[in-house]
Amino acid sequence: MFLYIYNDILSMFQPGHVAEPVGGSIGGITFNQAMLFSAAALMTLPGFMVLLSLILKAGVNRIVNIVFGFFYILVLVATQFMGETDSWVYWRFYEALEALFLVYIIWTAWRWPTAELIIRYHINSDSIELHSFSPYHHFTGSFILTRH
Repeated sequence: MFLYIYNDILSMFQPGHVAEPVGGSIGGITFNQAMLFSAAALMTLPGFMVLLSLILKAGVNRIVNIVFGFFYILVLVATQFMGETDSWVYWRFYEALEALFLVYIIWTAWRWPTAELIIRYHINSDSIELHSFSPYHHFTGSFILTRH
């Protein structure tokens, strides 16, 4: 999300960029309440996804991150054909990073487990045994904590 914001902030230092938004449009796109609200909603979703990643169950979280990852890739592709025709290098650099991060988010979410990790424990007089179970091998393990 910060990459989108930094990209837009840096564009204000590009010659001729500040005059267009002050005039009410950029590259033929007129600013009105509906357009600005849509842009605000579009930029709010990545921040909201951070919260959702913490509170959603693993299976739902996986689907939501994959769907929104692909959605933002489509947004990134669609914005290539809007606005000015000659992009500066910083703009393409940020877009490449955005695409890379989105692909990584999709790839990571694709590999997420669909079930929650289950932890079982057994306590006896001199040790605690922890056992974790998951459908994915790299999330399983057992630990024995002993008292000295």
